[in-house]
Amino acid sequence: MLSATTTTPRAEIWAPQTVNILRIQDTRVSGVKRATAVEYCLALPGAYLDSPWGEDHNVVKVGGKIFAFLGGEDGFSITLKNTEDVVDQWRQEYPDHTGKAPYLSKTLWNVIRTTGPGAPADEEIRDLIDQSYALVVAKLPKSQRPTS
Repeated sequence: MLSATTTTPRAEIWAPQTVNILRIQDTRVSGVKRATAVEYCLALPGAYLDSPWGEDHNVVKVGGKIFAFLGGEDGFSITLKNTEDVVDQWRQEYPDHTGKAPYLSKTLWNVIRTTGPGAPADEEIRDLIDQSYALVVAKLPKSQRPTS
């Protein structure tokens, strides 16, 4: 398990920049970059990076529970948990950039492709990350919830 602590305000983390986390290259021209999304996720209290199925399959967890599945660097996608209403709304608003997550609840998890024309804005992805994190933390026993 890897953990990260940072003193950088989260708003600064999301600002456009070149970041190299765990030797992840940021080469995309538009949309949310993988390294930036990883860094944003790890800035959340108690979040840590894990690779339960090998180094090429990263997830971000809090309290031992996954709140983000991270896709590969080429055509980056991120899979996030949300409420049924929000998942449906995203699938209607971004039909070319969202879809059902394989092996996960089709009504609570969305795969979001962050590249291409009409891709969701960075701020929208950041909000979905925050919502996924909050949903997972809310289900944790109080003793396992992060303190901050």
